[in-house]
Amino acid sequence: MFNGPLKLAAISAIIAVIVATYLGSSREPGHGPLAGLADRFFSSGPSRSTAKPEVAVAKAPAAPAFGFGPVRLPADKSGHYLAVVEIEGRSLRMLVDTGATYISLSHRDATTLGLQPLPSDFKNRVVTANGEIMVARTQLREVRLSNILVRDVPAAILPPGIETASLLGMSFLSKLRSFEVADGSMVLNP
Repeated sequence: MFNGPLKLAAISAIIAVIVATYLGSSREPGHGPLAGLADRFFSSGPSRSTAKPEVAVAKAPAAPAFGFGPVRLPADKSGHYLAVVEIEGRSLRMLVDTGATYISLSHRDATTLGLQPLPSDFKNRVVTANGEIMVARTQLREVRLSNILVRDVPAAILPPGIETASLLGMSFLSKLRSFEVADGSMVLNP
């Protein structure tokens, strides 16, 4: 059916798809001799859309989130979107914040997760609504929101003494295929 060169090209394409699928579905991304190969060849740059506050829509590059179906978060009385998020196997109540660059963990929530940065780890300056603070950066292996799972998510740990809710920021949200705010709910699509 196929001649020699065409058969070789078809087999090579099949092997490339299998390798890319394996790299994309590894239980621990970022490990092994071929780590990052799929991202280098198959990812696109981040894209963000600006939309009216009534119907804000954001689209991210090829979704490195795993899951099925949309997750709908209704707005609370204040118009905020709260979510119960599982991080490293423990549940936390977080405020969804599209203005936060990273997942932001209160010091208390970080301690609950077993993350205990040293005072010297608070060396990254960030600007918040309340001014500049120093945070400790970390990488979360798994973050799950209902049926959506995202691996290797950058996060910031707030220093002790700053009492605020933990935030589910763009380091998680940008991994989704899309999210939108409409009809009093935020809809997240893996």
